[in-house]
Amino acid sequence: MGVPYTTAELIAQHKASLMDSAGLFVAPNDADFLRHLRIAGRAVGVRKRPRTHAGQLQLEAGQVAYPAPADLIQVKGSPWGVQELQTAPWNMPRGPLPTLRLVAAGTAQELHLSPPPNAAQIGAFGAVFPFYYFAAHTLPDNPGEATSVTDIELDLVLLRAKAEAMRELTIRNHSKPITLRAGQGGESQPKNMTAAALYQAFLDEFNKAE
Repeated sequence: MGVPYTTAELIAQHKASLMDSAGLFVAPNDADFLRHLRIAGRAVGVRKRPRTHAGQLQLEAGQVAYPAPADLIQVKGSPWGVQELQTAPWNMPRGPLPTLRLVAAGTAQELHLSPPPNAAQIGAFGAVFPFYYFAAHTLPDNPGEATSVTDIELDLVLLRAKAEAMRELTIRNHSKPITLRAGQGGESQPKNMTAAALYQAFLDEFNKAE
């Protein structure tokens, strides 16, 4: 699996890959760089190096909404009641099995079961509802704490973080050519391009990466 990088180590590598452009991001406590890396960690965790985590809900009959894990990006599914449906459908309680969905609730996220489980289903299948989900990479606020990013994901995370940095510079109307390394691993020659062109180039490279 490899040794995970700390938040400070990832920020340092991200700054180095941005070269002089890093000076355009001036938020206190490296908040800009941490934001780029967290967005990259979500993209890599779902699209390039899927991270499947297990969770569970403590069911209440008729209850629809439950808190979602903080790192949940996308629900995969649940085995709750499925085996019983396949092996002894004649012995199933009435009503369809609930479908698990991720729902925005203001600034938070909730998991909704639709339709909500009934008492007979909970009695038959148990009050614990296990499920699987795609998880984002974790980057703690404490710079000395370990992230979930290792050498396996590092190049992709840095590449996507650079794309996000260029996207923000484009939005801020920076049209002057800027210099930074293009390419995974930071081994390519520096190039001068506008932020918009670099954003598209890095995003295309990320999308094509295996």
